[in-house]
Amino acid sequence: EADALMLVTAGGRVTRVAADSVPLQGRRARGRRMAELEPGDRVVEVTRAEGRGGAPARDRPASDGGDQLDLLG
Repeated sequence: EADALMLVTAGGRVTRVAADSVPLQGRRARGRRMAELEPGDRVVEVTRAEGRGGAPARDRPASDGGDQLDLLG
């Protein structure tokens, strides 16, 4: 797998996003949605997950919920 970003929310949801799917943008750009948050939830941690080389097993945008895991539910 390639490198990825792991986002963790206060509500216990973990989202994995392929690092190469995040576009490089200037400071004034609006960016990319990484995860759909529930009302009142917030991101508490973002970290890099190093890959082992090759392509990610699943390369979907985070907003489709394909790589989300609910740790508390």
